[in-house]
Amino acid sequence: MSDSRVRAFYLASAISTFGDYALYIALAVWVKILTGSTGESGVTFLMPILGALCLPLTGVIVDRVRRKRLLIGTYLGTAVLVAAMLAVHSRDQVWIIYVVAFFYGISGPMSFGAQQALITKIVPEDLLADANAVQQTTTQGMRLITPLVGVGLLSWLGAHAVVLVDMGTFLVAASLLLGVRVDEAEASADTEPGQEDGPADRRRWTADIATGFRYVASAPVLRQMCFALAVTVFFMSFYETIDLQIATVGLHHKPSWVGLMVSMQGVGGLVGGFTAGRIARRIGDGLLTVTGLAAMTAFSLLSAVPVSAVVLVAAVFFGLGMPWVFVGAMTITQKSTPNAMMGRVGGVVDLSITAPQSVGIAVGAAVIDHVDYRDLCFMVAVGVGAAAIYLTTRKEQRRASEPVPSTTAEERDGAEPGKESGVPALNGL
Repeated sequence: MSDSRVRAFYLASAISTFGDYALYIALAVWVKILTGSTGESGVTFLMPILGALCLPLTGVIVDRVRRKRLLIGTYLGTAVLVAAMLAVHSRDQVWIIYVVAFFYGISGPMSFGAQQALITKIVPEDLLADANAVQQTTTQGMRLITPLVGVGLLSWLGAHAVVLVDMGTFLVAASLLLGVRVDEAEASADTEPGQEDGPADRRRWTADIATGFRYVASAPVLRQMCFALAVTVFFMSFYETIDLQIATVGLHHKPSWVGLMVSMQGVGGLVGGFTAGRIARRIGDGLLTVTGLAAMTAFSLLSAVPVSAVVLVAAVFFGLGMPWVFVGAMTITQKSTPNAMMGRVGGVVDLSITAPQSVGIAVGAAVIDHVDYRDLCFMVAVGVGAAAIYLTTRKEQRRASEPVPSTTAEERDGAEPGKESGVPALNGL
């Protein structure tokens, strides 16, 4: 992947991710400082998840406009959005942080959808797993340093300094993308500019959203992957609250010991990101995901052992598994979806993660005071292990993903009723 376009693309992505991660934890700490309330601080984590529930709609937008233009516009728009938090000085203005966090949950998936569609234009199909592995390696590396950078900057210079840094990362990322040339002839809008008004277009939007769901439902490899991801994320979301119980109740450490667990997850994540592409070439994208789910199952089992060293080893397993799961899932989605539909299909796939995540966090928080944390660990292991077994038994996951042909707007408009917008039907269970 020596193409200068790829280097610029991933540098832009890494810089914007740095800003995102630095701001993410800092926002919660900032709200805690302003309000003194842990509950109000926790709302900053909830708001982006609520915003991300708009994924099917943002997926349509990704497919209706040029992706490079959309990505640059989203970066610039998010920089302006974040700037609104410079007006926050007291508890009475915390609502501004919540609003920004909500729209952050919309702009983030939109940027990600545009990135996934663009990368298939500049990376050869046989290198997609490696490209996704690079992105995951970068993400996991950011988890090691950026929360500390964000909170450290907050403590040193104040919250507005963190806001300015995040704004700067978006501006730099947008400027880098300006020089990336991409042929988007096949990824243009389904509707022409100026034709977006009226009841007919509202019906078209509804139909476009439904197309993403229908395509995933008709493609066994995607349908199976979405189901397994939904089950996995639902159960793994319990760890938003289990982690504190492991540290304090199981190991008798201070709550801050969770930070060491997160650091070990980051170490495992770096190894997982570096190895994901190589493993995918050997066993395929579907079985790479299965391998990641197996690692997460091991993590959950080992987390129940009340020994600090064992729990830290478990954290490494979690870090390993996360990039394997998501590199496999992203690559399957890219290979199995026409570029012209990448936004809508990607939105559905991402929704299969975000919606169960929000429910799982709520369920975990509701039961953590009534169920022994070790029982919850075993429950998670059973759920994730079942998802791994399910994917292993699907023949579509055990073979290489076949790239599907892209379609033009003219071909989609001429499709027969009931057909998936000109996309060949995918058969199988």
